[in-house]
Amino acid sequence: MTLSDIKLGIAEALKTAYPKFDIYTEYLEQGFTDRCFFIERIGSQKSEILCFSDIERYEQTHNFSITCFCDDSKTKLDELSDSLYYTLSEITVSDVKLRGLSMSHSYSDGALVFWVDYKTITVMEGEKIPEMEVLKTDVNKKE
Repeated sequence: MTLSDIKLGIAEALKTAYPKFDIYTEYLEQGFTDRCFFIERIGSQKSEILCFSDIERYEQTHNFSITCFCDDSKTKLDELSDSLYYTLSEITVSDVKLRGLSMSHSYSDGALVFWVDYKTITVMEGEKIPEMEVLKTDVNKKE
């Protein structure tokens, strides 16, 4: 599962809930429509949760910012922000469901800014090291 897959999962959830909005996953200087969402990863953290000689498991947290531009009233933006908590609480990415965590929102220059985190588990298998052979020794006691 890649970062692009997670962005696509967010975009699909937004498109299902808000079909009249355009959705952008890349930065645009100008030329975007008034009713749109911008999806941007703003950070990530990675921590090791399991380590053996031949396998390592990491938990990675991806932090996203979803900015919504629309000319609706403050009341409509409040309703939109409330619905985003439900819409982004669970997304599907590569047939895997990811739970939205640490969700919050604010308003900036008339736009709604919504933050959500998604955690993934990455398993890295190392080189298979053959097991040691058994060493047998025969010790005879001298009499």
